Amino acid sequence: MSDAFEVIADARDEANWLELRKLGVGASEAATLLGANPWKSQLQLYAEKIAAVEPDDLSDNEAVQWGKRLEAVIIDAYRDRTGRFVDAGGKLLRSTRYPWALCTLDAWTATEELGPYWPLEAKAVGLAKGGEWVDGPPEHYRIQMMWQMLVTNKPRATGVALIGGQKLVWCDVERDETLVRKLVYHGEEFWARVQRREPPSPDGSDGSRRAIHAMFPDDDGETIVLPGVLLDAADELETIKLEEKALYLRKVRAENDLKMALGPAERGALPDGRIVSWKTQVRKAYQVTETKNRVLRVTIPKGK
Repeated sequence: MSDAFEVIADARDEANWLELRKLGVGASEAATLLGANPWKSQLQLYAEKIAAVEPDDLSDNEAVQWGKRLEAVIIDAYRDRTGRFVDAGGKLLRSTRYPWALCTLDAWTATEELGPYWPLEAKAVGLAKGGEWVDGPPEHYRIQMMWQMLVTNKPRATGVALIGGQKLVWCDVERDETLVRKLVYHGEEFWARVQRREPPSPDGSDGSRRAIHAMFPDDDGETIVLPGVLLDAADELETIKLEEKALYLRKVRAENDLKMALGPAERGALPDGRIVSWKTQVRKAYQVTETKNRVLRVTIPKGK
């Protein structure tokens, strides 16, 4: 269809599709490169690409399940509502210019006025998130569509969303060359890190924490010299732990005051109408299986 990309897999062969996605960065991962992905950190994505961790299994996620079920319905509704031509997607595409840039389109769309074939992205959006689509797709979805334009070398992409199962919205997103160049820059930098096995810096997300533990599950017994820049991190960790201890003591004191006042009573009413309860609960006995975990501590050696 185009010299800009090649087809390397079919999403219907899910096992092969998942394996070949490791050869680059997909459109749904592009926002991670710019720190705009609310669900994944750069370090987590890096760990996935070097096969240190498996991508999160979302097969049991209700939103993901319904999104897949409704995708064809949303695309059909878009075609009926707009009168535009729609063709099937579902192929894993790889940019011939930037081989680390991949995407799998939901569909293609076209009109006589605007020309042939450009990406069509379909989303099922919860009612609570509907407001994010008032002025077009949210930024992380706009970046996803821009990545699709990067791979396919198309001048636009269209996003269509079914909000709350009741309202269909759609819009054309024109190619933003500044953003495309930014994605190319960060994409090249990230993929070079993957090839060099040089991880990006972690952030404070749980995804980064899990990636670190997956990449370094065991210690090797060695002692190394850490760079001086980490003195601030060690100081901050000790300060936070002291603050956590002080907060814990305040918490226990407040709990003890309330428990003492309640005595044997199950509930108590505060003057402002709030209810404090201290119920008896029985926890069933169970056996905890053995687990292995690395524990981080900052200590001062004797004599220092």
